[in-house]
Amino acid sequence: MDECDAPPFDALGIANAILDIAEEQNVGLTPLKLQKLLYFSHANFLVCHDGPLVSEQFEAWSMGPVNKRLFRAFRDYGSNRIVSRAKSFNPHTLKEREVALQLSPKVQLFLQEIFSFYGRLSAYQLSQISHETGSAWDQVKREGELKINVGLKIQNRAIKESYLKSHLPLSSIH
Repeated sequence: MDECDAPPFDALGIANAILDIAEEQNVGLTPLKLQKLLYFSHANFLVCHDGPLVSEQFEAWSMGPVNKRLFRAFRDYGSNRIVSRAKSFNPHTLKEREVALQLSPKVQLFLQEIFSFYGRLSAYQLSQISHETGSAWDQVKREGELKINVGLKIQNRAIKESYLKSHLPLSSIH
């Protein structure tokens, strides 16, 4: 491994980094809010860096854009505050371990900046933004009603284009 991992990153590792930032700022996160923060971090990264932040695709679920692995990692929390970190199974040791990334200072600053804006919004407010008419989620949901889209995958291109049209703030960390 290099000095730091390079994007795209494991979604669970980025989620853990977001949870660390939230803990430092004494902000509790529910699974829904964490999903939204991961999504908006990914969307912002697509625009600012012309590439994905996380390697896994988001899907258009009824609750908005969802990263399936993140959902599975924290679904037992329901609507309660998350008090642990995402883990992954290591087939070599047959044990679970916390997913940790060696992020560059630039990526850490990027996540902190995104959190400073979106972290102050409620899960409900973040859902309203991600559910806006014309958003990538909205487009995929409407298309899914007309044709088959297994898992209703939201393509990075659609996320980037809808984020650009949304006039939401962009990170100054490039």
